[in-house]
Amino acid sequence: MRYPRRVGLVKGLSFPAIAAVILAVSCSSRVDNPDALFARMVKAYGGKDKIGELTSFTGRGFMKKISSVQVAESYPFDIYQDGQLIKNRIVNVEGGRMIDVRILVIDKNESYQYSISGGLTGINRWEKGLIKYRFPGMLEWIPGSGLKGELLEDRSGETDYRLKYENGDEIVTYTIDGKTFLLKGTEVRNREDSMFVTLDLYGDYLRMDDTWFPSRFSGFFGDRQYYEYFLTRIDLGTEFPEGFFAVLPEDTAGVQYYTPTQQ
Repeated sequence: MRYPRRVGLVKGLSFPAIAAVILAVSCSSRVDNPDALFARMVKAYGGKDKIGELTSFTGRGFMKKISSVQVAESYPFDIYQDGQLIKNRIVNVEGGRMIDVRILVIDKNESYQYSISGGLTGINRWEKGLIKYRFPGMLEWIPGSGLKGELLEDRSGETDYRLKYENGDEIVTYTIDGKTFLLKGTEVRNREDSMFVTLDLYGDYLRMDDTWFPSRFSGFFGDRQYYEYFLTRIDLGTEFPEGFFAVLPEDTAGVQYYTPTQQ
């Protein structure tokens, strides 16, 4: 793999802090139509030329253990994405030893996850369908979908924009910061299933090579949070070799798995 764009271990900025940077070099007038809003968002991310770099990246950081209530726990986490292709790698470490690894793969034909302890299992079909709606895939999906967006009315006391698209039975609503024009969240609802509501949030943006990239990703299904990860290093414009989006021998290298009896 080649990493032409790099960012080091830096602290992500809050939206007010980002706004101070962006507003110093741009106007702050309100936008009144969907196409203009999307254009402003693309501009905030560095323009059309940056989209290809944003949608093909490698990130390294840690995945928070959501079920941990009393003590904060997390696992080393890597994410690789090339358009609609994704591979995640989560490592379980105990006593300084890698005891297991969980790898999630979403490619053109199938979606699955693998771990040494659990073997090969499937994942929810809707998870693959959401990739195009999430950051950064939505930067390519919106202009390529041919759908007409709707700019929703401002909520009282809020400055954020809400941009809605209807794609068959799915209703996708984006929350865009009213000052930075960076994406804050993606909500997906299904008109045929009122129980299906997902929300993905993006925060702690990192400034890198004339663009911005969130370092914190959080996901909710209904009112239940089901993932949160933090990226401390991001490489944009990654070129992945053929066959990379699969479980490879190097993905499990160094793991010292022990059965419950051995432990």
